Amino acid sequence: AQVATESGGDPNAVSPVGAKGLLQLMDGTAAEMGVVNPYDPQANLSGGIGYLKKQYDRFQEIPSHDERLRWSFAAYNGGRGYCNKALALAREDAEPRGWMWTLGRYWLFHADCLVAGKRPLYREMWNYVKRIEAYYHHHGGGS
Repeated sequence: AQVATESGGDPNAVSPVGAKGLLQLMDGTAAEMGVVNPYDPQANLSGGIGYLKKQYDRFQEIPSHDERLRWSFAAYNGGRGYCNKALALAREDAEPRGWMWTLGRYWLFHADCLVAGKRPLYREMWNYVKRIEAYYHHHGGGS
């Protein structure tokens, strides 16, 4: 589902911002994950999956697997810093539902969700997660 969302399955795909391959790795991410040739499907998948797992493992404060996975996809797409900031803002909210994805994601929209003076492309992050889930469920995955 993530490959379909990222590249439509094209190992030679290049995004307008320079992300490459099946899982659309940026050059810095590819280097971080040891991917020398981002157009090599096996290397790209290994690097992208490893990077997603890295995001997942860092969200230990989210106990639900499904919610943690959603935040991991959001971080993969838009950056971990924005997710960290949104979750910090959610913790300040007295309403416990602020942790839930359905409301928690809206903290990405909050005026104080800034990293280095920049706001996240929150709609892109929301839609990214939504497209992955829709593809996954449409093609027989999970409930």
